[in-house]
Amino acid sequence: MTAVALSRSRPVPVLRIEIRRSVVLWAVPLLLGLFYFDSFRTAAGFPPVWTVRSSVITSHMILDFGPFAAGLAAWVASREGRRKIGDLVATTVRPAWARQASALGATLFWLLLAFLAGVAAIYID
Repeated sequence: MTAVALSRSRPVPVLRIEIRRSVVLWAVPLLLGLFYFDSFRTAAGFPPVWTVRSSVITSHMILDFGPFAAGLAAWVASREGRRKIGDLVATTVRPAWARQASALGATLFWLLLAFLAGVAAIYID
């Protein structure tokens, strides 16, 4: 039985593994502190009207989350090169774009979840 036949009989949930082991989880406390001290306190000073508070999302939150999202995505994308396992993962059943897409998808999942939690906190407060 070949590796291809084994992979077709029982698919491995690669995205679930990547979501569980994502590096974004280590950056969430930093993003939470940045969100609280910049965006949340700015929004708390505005009147409780959703159109006024939504200006904080575009003027502060996107500027705060953007560089962190780009940095974490670059860190995840360079994982195979940093660990020097390119020749080891070259023999896997999945193509390279599928491995990297699952890693970047997990990064995007956690960053969007943190961003949407921040938007909800601004609107609920």
